[in-house]
Amino acid sequence: MNISDIKTFGDLITAVREDLFVDGLAENVLNANGKSFVQALSDLQTAVPCLRYSNTNVYPQCSTYFNCGLTVLPKPSGDVLRVYTIGRPGYLSSQQNQVATLTVEFGIVQIVNGKIVEVPVTGTLGTVPSDGVYSIDVDQTNSLSSLYAANSPQYVKTQITYTDTSGVQHVVQPADLLHVNVSGNSGTLNIDCQAGSVVTYSITAFNSPQVDGTINVTMTLTSGASGVSAEDWCQKVYYQQVEYKHIESYVKACRNCSAASNSIWQVANAIVAQMFGSWRQKRFYNPPTDIGYESLPTLPPGFHYPQTSTDAGGRSRSGVYAIKHGRIYIAPWIESTESLVIEWNGLKNNWSSSDLVSNDPTFYQAVKLKVAMDHYSNYEDNASRLAGFKSQFFGSQGAPGVLRELIVACREHFRQRDEWEIGSTEGDAAEGNLITSGTTSDSSVYYNTVQSYTANCPSGQTGSPVTATIAAGTYSSSLSQADANAQALSAAQSQANSQLSCTAGGTFLNTAQTYTAQCPSASGTTPAAKGTQVTVTIAAGKYSSVVSQTLADTAAMAAAQAAAEAQLTCTYYNAPQTATVTCGDSTQQTATVSAGQYSSTDSQSDADSQALAAAQSQATGMCPSGSGFTVGNTPQTISYSLIVTSPCKRVPYSGTIIIPANTFVAQATLANKDIVIAALNLQAQAYANQKLDTLKSQWQIQVNNCPTES
Repeated sequence: MNISDIKTFGDLITAVREDLFVDGLAENVLNANGKSFVQALSDLQTAVPCLRYSNTNVYPQCSTYFNCGLTVLPKPSGDVLRVYTIGRPGYLSSQQNQVATLTVEFGIVQIVNGKIVEVPVTGTLGTVPSDGVYSIDVDQTNSLSSLYAANSPQYVKTQITYTDTSGVQHVVQPADLLHVNVSGNSGTLNIDCQAGSVVTYSITAFNSPQVDGTINVTMTLTSGASGVSAEDWCQKVYYQQVEYKHIESYVKACRNCSAASNSIWQVANAIVAQMFGSWRQKRFYNPPTDIGYESLPTLPPGFHYPQTSTDAGGRSRSGVYAIKHGRIYIAPWIESTESLVIEWNGLKNNWSSSDLVSNDPTFYQAVKLKVAMDHYSNYEDNASRLAGFKSQFFGSQGAPGVLRELIVACREHFRQRDEWEIGSTEGDAAEGNLITSGTTSDSSVYYNTVQSYTANCPSGQTGSPVTATIAAGTYSSSLSQADANAQALSAAQSQANSQLSCTAGGTFLNTAQTYTAQCPSASGTTPAAKGTQVTVTIAAGKYSSVVSQTLADTAAMAAAQAAAEAQLTCTYYNAPQTATVTCGDSTQQTATVSAGQYSSTDSQSDADSQALAAAQSQATGMCPSGSGFTVGNTPQTISYSLIVTSPCKRVPYSGTIIIPANTFVAQATLANKDIVIAALNLQAQAYANQKLDTLKSQWQIQVNNCPTES
């Protein structure tokens, strides 16, 4: 294995063993050798502070616990930076469920009024039950392929129409065109569908084949992505940190959640979303069955071993987490097809094969030499080779050693350069060219003496003091002994503070937080939005927390982000939009509006909707004069901001209800098209108001319950 191919701790072990033990390791020392890798990384982190930053732990669902709608796992022994999941956003291959399967016999010769014409066969394949990723499989077969000449220009095409989660309609072709001379072909396509989307099909013959026969087209709609890995690092879902009291409120809300009552849709949306902001919850969790875990030790009340029985069939698109008593609580719970990723800073002593590691060649060499020294000290009688490993690791006269290279590289990474080091020729001459290729000569290097620092809890909080000590010679400086000692003392302070644990009781005030909002860049076929970026800074001391400094800073950063995004003005440009209309004579017309033709200062969806409406209008204009065609409503939006009251509390609610385009359709002609669309828009607005009235009733019921925590 090449060093550049190393990604995980398991890869590192494999690569080092291939280099050191060409003939393999004896079975009775494999376990001890594995511990040597853990010890090597621990020793290197202790000596090189840079290696204690940006640790990445990967936890499959099977290594966590389930507790009342939460995923629970131990917190790493350091500062947690980010929490997110990896996997696909919808159903996964292991969770696939068939939605619909249909076989259509398509006569390749279409005779209308005594003439051969190209009339598509259309119909409905199925209705999508919920938002998520679905798989479309199309199998086209022709049992009479031998009747057609190879040079015939006749083809058959199968197209699928659906609406995505943004409300945009798509027309896709999962399988290639089938030449009538070919016995068959097939294809699979993964699509991101909106709940309630009606998936339709259209089978069309091209160039009017003159030989009678049929094409059998089998279409299958399945919930779940086909042929993809669950560990998709391009599909990260980030979780926001909150105070634990919000997690407790979520658990209380979920105690009455069930598939039958679907009450989490009312409770979690009304309570949890108000705490965490707008995020897509799972509707309910299935009670754990604990099948297969009966013989394992009993867990504390409410806790269950990880299992597939709690899967809801799709990932949450956002979520929250809280830290308490050495545990991390994740809401909502993760699926069996997801993995949880935690990035953190600190001294890492527990490693799994999937945890990420550096593939820096110097780091790799240091690990290899440490493992080799341990092995040859305990299991080999070869003093000269052991001495060679130590010399390469610790260094000898004239050679700094790999450990020193790592320490100096770390120090150089964090040290602020002086002017004479970054381009002043006068400085180079004045210093006698002390710097050569970024390193210093041994005669001008100063190393730190032993430095210790004791961290204490702030006033109003309790906790045991933590003392960290940096050994002599760990840090170096080309300036002075004092500078080397200052580096070591700073590292001791950082290490002690990271290990300090305090009980809440004081108040933490935020440090200054800055956020820059900018318009979205280009993505796929969607052009980049244009606008001037906005930077907002929240001054220190504006937000506070009784739990931690991190929460106070997080609140300030969230406020800075909200303020910057509120001031940001972007102009969005449409992605390519294609529309197909059915004319009154049953023919279909298709038109496409290319990217960038329409713009909006409201949203990407608005720009795309304008382009889609234009495509529909163009396709409509292509219908024969006087014939009818199908039109639909344009997107309708209702924004609400209201307060629901009861005798014991008042709860604000705000948001937007969007009725996607073509939710309501009707037949029209060129003469009355605008009138019909206006009527459909009124129908869509009435439907939106009806949905809002339903939500108001649900909110009022929830507010009237007057829970203990609001």
